Amino acid sequence: GQFCGGEAQCGFWREVSVGGGVFSLRESRSAQQKGNVVEDENNILQDGTLIDLCGATLLWRSAEGLAKSP
Repeated sequence: GQFCGGEAQCGFWREVSVGGGVFSLRESRSAQQKGNVVEDENNILQDGTLIDLCGATLLWRSAEGLAKSP
């Protein structure tokens, strides 16, 4: 994967709903209003994706990325 090979590029933080919708960030974590819908992005994880799950940050690795990691 790109993450392990050093070719990764930074993206924007996005909010992904349980239903799979992709949104820009809310004004604050506690805001009731969702951000704007992001039409030109998808919810498919890529190797090295950071996931903020209620304050716990997870690093998602693909099978290919794990196979190539030291």
